[in-house]
Amino acid sequence: MIMSAFVLARRPGALTCAVEDNGAVRALTFEDVENLSNQLANLLHSRGIARGDVVALFMENRPEFIVSWLAITKLGGASRAMARLTRQPDAAKCAMINTSIVQKGLVHCIAVSGAKAVLFGTELEQALADVAADLTKATTLFCQGRAPALMATAEFVRSPRSCWFLR
Repeated sequence: MIMSAFVLARRPGALTCAVEDNGAVRALTFEDVENLSNQLANLLHSRGIARGDVVALFMENRPEFIVSWLAITKLGGASRAMARLTRQPDAAKCAMINTSIVQKGLVHCIAVSGAKAVLFGTELEQALADVAADLTKATTLFCQGRAPALMATAEFVRSPRSCWFLR
């Protein structure tokens, strides 16, 4: 975080990451990542995620993963391991779930993490849909869309499955 804040202050337009998506290259600068992670952190906070909560991150390797992880850390902490190292037990924590885990294994991972919410990518929507009935009713699902234009709206719409989707 310190390094990214340093780069953001000195070179906000510096490239953070770039990926090819269906033949088109998407690039995010430090300023883009900062703005998007702030928007997502504010949204998660407005939906009840705070210090002491665990958010499971279930997403393929893509720029939104970085944005999501940073958003969770902005709610007061880092990963569970980092929270232990920095002795911040009340910090919001990010439980990273392996994307190859499905069915009962996925339910188990979410349950043992103590996640109040699951932030997942659209590419894993089916895996979560398959187990949504087995998750506790207290677990809120957040679906992160692929396009940065969708992320920038930071507007989620409640669906019948108690899942918040970017619109």
